[in-house]
Amino acid sequence: MVRVILVFTVFFLMVACSTDQVKEVVIQELSNNSNSKVVLTDTTDIEAIIHAIDSAVKEPGIVNMMDAPFMISMEEVSYFLWIDTNEESVWAIMDMKDTHTLYTLTESSTNEMKKLFLKNQIVY
Repeated sequence: MVRVILVFTVFFLMVACSTDQVKEVVIQELSNNSNSKVVLTDTTDIEAIIHAIDSAVKEPGIVNMMDAPFMISMEEVSYFLWIDTNEESVWAIMDMKDTHTLYTLTESSTNEMKKLFLKNQIVY
């Protein structure tokens, strides 16, 4: 049963996160009562975000996280995003529909996301 759910989730993410279908990605700051939003429509930015999500690594164990500082939304899918200002740390995401599973971005995806945040003047 778990395999069926996992296969369905991966298939859903691949379909939902196809760059052909995603026209914009919204990154919303959730911390500091700001709720500021940045809407990304550049295909390169969208592809970088989708790649980061698709290549994220599932972390084992029980998830107990502080509130996420950011939310990433595209089409019908939204993710919480945890960042770390430490240069050597990787960022983490969680599908808002599955708050029991945490994924860490690869080191290269974390670096791409940092560049994307800088390019779009998103302060973290």
